Amino acid sequence: MEISVVIIGRNCEKLLTKNYINRPHTELSFAKEIIYVDSNSQDNSINIAKQLNWKVISLSPASRLSAAAGRNIGAKYAVGDYILFMDCDMVLNLKENITINGLIEKHIKGTTVGIGGLTLDIFENGDERLRLKRNNDGEKSDTFGGFVLLSRKALLEIGNWNPNVIANEENELYARLLKNNYNVVLSREMHNEHYTDNPKLSIQLLNLYLPLTSKAKKFYGAPGMGLKSAIKHGSAFQYLYYFNSETILSFIIFLLSIVTLLIKVSLVFKFLIILFLLFFLIFWTLKKRSIFFLLLCPSYFMQLVIGYFRYEDKEVIYKVLN
Repeated sequence: MEISVVIIGRNCEKLLTKNYINRPHTELSFAKEIIYVDSNSQDNSINIAKQLNWKVISLSPASRLSAAAGRNIGAKYAVGDYILFMDCDMVLNLKENITINGLIEKHIKGTTVGIGGLTLDIFENGDERLRLKRNNDGEKSDTFGGFVLLSRKALLEIGNWNPNVIANEENELYARLLKNNYNVVLSREMHNEHYTDNPKLSIQLLNLYLPLTSKAKKFYGAPGMGLKSAIKHGSAFQYLYYFNSETILSFIIFLLSIVTLLIKVSLVFKFLIILFLLFFLIFWTLKKRSIFFLLLCPSYFMQLVIGYFRYEDKEVIYKVLN
């Protein structure tokens, strides 16, 4: 079987030099081809990708620049039976004696068309954090991120990545996969080292409610854009459940609490009902998330509404450079 690698990036000169020029990079030696899709970089990223003999495609600033747009175009030009999607700040890291082909033979069967892996965040100060996954090895994954191996045939069959979903595009794609009775499993033997910054949780929370930075403004409303796309594709239920069922549940419990306060029963009974609803919400959230995530739910609900009306179909303009 042939495997393509699609790497997306913007202004990745330092990371590409560090991870692929300045050391042996045998991790991707299995690839039939490596396609780098650049989102209008202002540094030397494109020339470094050419130096690595990667196929290079450049997205025009006149079109929407998004991770999904890069993956969409990369998938169109890929020739492999499977495509490993990565970001330019990621480095593949398989467990010893494990190969991508071996993982495909182990996990891809029946309705399973993809494999998601684990991500080790490596911050600028040297700290590391392994993103926790509640799924066991080989189990159907709740979600997957930008680090995922997918069957090219299945991906194109369901319509490819939607370039007009500017964030949370993985969840929107997964909803369409699930709607077509496909699924992605988790492999704990497939890792990536993700070189990133470490913004404070307070800053992340503020940007979700009151986006002040240009980046936060750009991505504000992304959950609603994904919802609009999911509704168009008939996969809204899958999107809401697997992306953020806690948000919808929080809203329902909020409404039930208001109704409880309005009905004519004793204050003690009202208190017990609301307490029960709150504990149920916490229990449900902790099954997949954290207590901190509860603080994000109202923001996500607002963004579902706002982003729904911000969604627009826009053509991806690009140029194949080599």
